[in-house]
Amino acid sequence: MMIPVELPIKQDSFLLQVWDEDKVIDELCCSVHLSFKSMLKYSIEEPHTKWINLYGAPMGFSGSTCDRMNADPSVASEWKGRILV
Repeated sequence: MMIPVELPIKQDSFLLQVWDEDKVIDELCCSVHLSFKSMLKYSIEEPHTKWINLYGAPMGFSGSTCDRMNADPSVASEWKGRILV
């Protein structure tokens, strides 16, 4: 995935959300806040990839608390996977 960024940037961070795809309804599974500045610094100083963990609500639960956990990784309680950046 490529995210085009025009420098200078207005905001440092963005929210990456991961959704599932169902026949009935697509649901938010987890999310992560990423920093443009740290990603740019990392890619210039060490041009290697790194893993970023994704967190969300526990499997098998639903409701407003779970929705909040899936939308805000700072209150999430379960590791959902990771992405290579």
